[in-house]
Amino acid sequence: MVAMATSACGAPPEPQAPGNDTPAPAPKAAETDLSTELPKVELKGTAYRPEGLGRPPMPIVEGKKKVTIEKQRTIVAKAKEGAIREAMSQILATLLYQASKAESGGKETALLEEGRSVMREALKTAASPPDSNTLRMLGVFEILLGDYAAATKAWEQLTNLDPADKEVDHFRAWWAYSALTSGDEAGALAALKGFEPDLKSPELAYMMAWVRWRAGDNAGAWKALRAAAIGWPEKVKGSVIERDLILLAGRTFAPIEEAVAVATAFAGPAKADQYAMLFKISQSMTSAGRYQDTIAAIDAALRAVGTEVPKQDPPKLRFQQAELTLRFDDPVAGARFGKQAINALLTCGDACTDRADVAAAIQRIATFYHSIYATSQDIRFYAPAREIYSAVIGASEGEKKAEVLKLSDQLDKTKRAIRPGGGIHDKEIVAALLGLHAQEILACYEATLAGNPKVTGSLVLSLEFDAKGGVTGATSTPPAGEDEVAEVAECSLERARLWRLPARGKPGVTRVKLSYELSSP
Repeated sequence: MVAMATSACGAPPEPQAPGNDTPAPAPKAAETDLSTELPKVELKGTAYRPEGLGRPPMPIVEGKKKVTIEKQRTIVAKAKEGAIREAMSQILATLLYQASKAESGGKETALLEEGRSVMREALKTAASPPDSNTLRMLGVFEILLGDYAAATKAWEQLTNLDPADKEVDHFRAWWAYSALTSGDEAGALAALKGFEPDLKSPELAYMMAWVRWRAGDNAGAWKALRAAAIGWPEKVKGSVIERDLILLAGRTFAPIEEAVAVATAFAGPAKADQYAMLFKISQSMTSAGRYQDTIAAIDAALRAVGTEVPKQDPPKLRFQQAELTLRFDDPVAGARFGKQAINALLTCGDACTDRADVAAAIQRIATFYHSIYATSQDIRFYAPAREIYSAVIGASEGEKKAEVLKLSDQLDKTKRAIRPGGGIHDKEIVAALLGLHAQEILACYEATLAGNPKVTGSLVLSLEFDAKGGVTGATSTPPAGEDEVAEVAECSLERARLWRLPARGKPGVTRVKLSYELSSP
């Protein structure tokens, strides 16, 4: 069921060959600093938009007798202005809308445009106040034809027509949707002013989530989406509501415990459904650059299904957890998950048809730790590398076992050969580790696209790391700001300041330049 996938921005880094038994000669003092520029990374972002409301339902207004479109046109033309013409226009608009559903392309558009023109004219000549169906039909036609600014006006007028209308929350949701889709974020906020998420009005709560997310209110967005997901009447698997619950659970930085609880409730009582939903939540956390929360969500998914988990899944899931630890500098946790992956392989039996591939992927993590230790001399990577090697050896036979035994022996020889004060940051390892963070930059970009889907451009990050592996300096081009790529830069710098490299034995500064090209379909 579970594919052996990692982040959306690439596979685990290919490890270097471990170092020789004898460390390289110590460089001169002037050579202890490292400056490197990584190849430009192209990031294609997605401008997410609210789709959970679907299409607004069109009111159907029919006369007492069946009539053709042509005849109804004549009736409307002869009708006196006011309530009579308004009612006759509603019947004509209904006929045009129904006829459009049997057409496509230009014919469909022509019928919809005529229906809109009829309702626009009816509104001009209607009594004061107009009939609610006139505004509602006009609002639907404007949305179907993509004129969201005009739709905003119609739905706003309809919402304010009768605050006691039992459908007023539905009207308000479409008002907010139209304003947000037209790019009028202030108008969307105005549509929802004074309202709080309510389980009894899930459509309105849903739009509150999107409006607040676009406005940068992550906590408010999650609160509203949570209410919408719980209160939504049709919790259909694969629905847009499910998609948005998964998306915003990651992108609004919802606490992982809450995200797991809401996702579990949304999935329903079946363990298999909970397992599938929580796995999707884990992947959403990865796409948001929340790697530790990904690990927690995978753990929750495994707990939810218990002994009923498909046997082929745990090895891949534990490998994924091990690989994710490379992004937050925790080799001890990486080794723990790597050993759990190997143990799961041993009990998997014939269900694991890709046993060799999974074992090789886990071994590559150990070899990467080995390379880090051999070059930087960061002692934290020695024991984890050895532990994973030992686990792979115990699960291997023949040539594969001999190969890993040799690697483990080389690791021990490297340890014996190391002398205090050595160790540098290797360019290829630096590139591999920092390349794993591209997903975080993409998440920052997509957060900006949520409010402005036309943002494109180049972003450059210049980072300085000290000998302990921490970021001591971070700048960007363009500088951090509140508009377009500058907004992406601000978010990216916030993320980048948390990145780490291995500690290096020799003092000095490691300077890295990372370039990204941002584009959206």
